[in-house]
Amino acid sequence: GEIHRLKLSFEEISAKRDADQSEISRLREEIARLHERENESLKKKSMQMDYVRTYIMEISEQLRSASHKENQFYSTAPGVAEDLQKWQDEYFSIMTNPKPLKDLADAVGVDAGVGEYSTFLSKSLGQNTTDRSF
Repeated sequence: GEIHRLKLSFEEISAKRDADQSEISRLREEIARLHERENESLKKKSMQMDYVRTYIMEISEQLRSASHKENQFYSTAPGVAEDLQKWQDEYFSIMTNPKPLKDLADAVGVDAGVGEYSTFLSKSLGQNTTDRSF
């Protein structure tokens, strides 16, 4: 009687321990999956940021080139200094206005601060923008 009861009790405890062990293993696997998913998400976010930086550098270079060609054209044509000044003002406004950059960042799903892009852009253009409070 007593031995049989102890044996049953031991079997119950063993079964419970095995169930606990399998639950622990399941939780460990779940944690590993979550870590992996988080790492993938971080990698994707980093790739998106690289894409945005590359895109901004390409646009900056195109605008710089266009500005140079425009300057060459207007500097040889008579009576267009006013138009040139207006174009340069618009160009500077585009370069220092964070809204298009924010839209671009939103479009590719980058949630980092737009200030980083504006700072990056102004450095790549050699401009000194002081207002970064957006």
